[in-house]
Amino acid sequence: MNKQFFWKLCFIIIAGSMALYWLIDLLSNHTELRMSHIATEHQQQILAYADKAEQLYFQGDMIALTAYMKKIQQQESRLKPLADTRLSKSYIDSFTLGRDVSWKIHLYFKENPVMGVVFADKTSHFLMQLPARMRPGNYWGITSLVLKIALPVVLLSLLTALLYRHMMQPLRRLEQASRRLSQGDFTARVCTHLGSRNDEFAHVAQTFDAMALRIGKMVTRQREFIADFSHELRTPITRIEMALACAQSELNSQEMLARIALEVQGMRKLAEDSLTLAWLDNEEPKACDENFDLVDLLDSILDDGSFEFPDKVISRELPESLLFYGNSRLLGQAFENIIRNALRYAKHEVLLALVIQEGEIVLTITDDGVGVEEQHLADIFKAFYRIPTIQVQTINPGFGLGLALAQRQIIACQGQVFAKNITNTCLKSTGLKITILLPITAEQV
Repeated sequence: MNKQFFWKLCFIIIAGSMALYWLIDLLSNHTELRMSHIATEHQQQILAYADKAEQLYFQGDMIALTAYMKKIQQQESRLKPLADTRLSKSYIDSFTLGRDVSWKIHLYFKENPVMGVVFADKTSHFLMQLPARMRPGNYWGITSLVLKIALPVVLLSLLTALLYRHMMQPLRRLEQASRRLSQGDFTARVCTHLGSRNDEFAHVAQTFDAMALRIGKMVTRQREFIADFSHELRTPITRIEMALACAQSELNSQEMLARIALEVQGMRKLAEDSLTLAWLDNEEPKACDENFDLVDLLDSILDDGSFEFPDKVISRELPESLLFYGNSRLLGQAFENIIRNALRYAKHEVLLALVIQEGEIVLTITDDGVGVEEQHLADIFKAFYRIPTIQVQTINPGFGLGLALAQRQIIACQGQVFAKNITNTCLKSTGLKITILLPITAEQV
């Protein structure tokens, strides 16, 4: 797992936090700067006070100036008259006499600042403490709380909602698919609804889809298995019932008992093969656990085939020895089923050839029978499938499980099996050729 969502989440949180801090700082500074300046009409009012005081001051009418200052003081309740006071040069040089009306006001100070307007002589000043009504930033406290608390809460809530939506989308899809799966809909999938996502949620969705696919296959196989198995049991059970009825009527009792024994033996074989097939289908084992000689294994199977089918010729094109790393029991059963099937349908001869081609072990089993019609070739490896047009001269024609078992067993050993018809125009003969491909593993090199 590449932890893509983890790194994406880290990036969003880190980048989002940094962007949030930067945005709040930018907005706070900008808002504070805009709220720190005295309103234009209040600036004009202070300048008007200063102009009137300057006129009276340069006219030398101190009485009128004092009266004017008292009037302003009474009007604003903040003016501190300095009409007849002269400040020394050292005081002027050392201190700033009041703030210009265009300067910003510090919103964090409790005391209102002293505003100053310089007269034309550059030595006289009009000073007044800023009236409370003119002080800017009356709503700075609330604004500061909004910018530093409310805005981060809103933005973080929005970010959380986006992350929640991004996280919950695949989870909701997974919940819906799980509900459909629990209701028996094995076509439920999640990945198709996630687009191009390739994070941890996508990996969970892929795992769910793989699980749903396998469960669907298992359930379908089980249903088919139950239907086919019950169908195959009906025929031998019917024959047993007929034989029992004949035996009870004392009609050929010994022959009927022998018939019952034969049917029971066939049913036992059917049950064993069916259970093996179900196990291979559902468990899908990976069987690779020993080194053995393929030639020795084939020789023993062919010897048994020659004994069972003495009227058939078995031709062998086998090397002296060929080691293989796998499961000899599974491969032995697969080879035996295919070889017995070839001997059963062959007219006169079965040919086996074992070679190594292009890094693979290739085993071909060819018979000179009638072959299989092309439309049935893809079905011969299906469980319980029997070609209706082929007649086999045997007491027990089987249940159609041999090739199905062989295919599952070969696949369990990481191999492949194919079937095709062959035609020899010179000899005017036909037949079926089964090709088995087995991998050459590092253990057998």
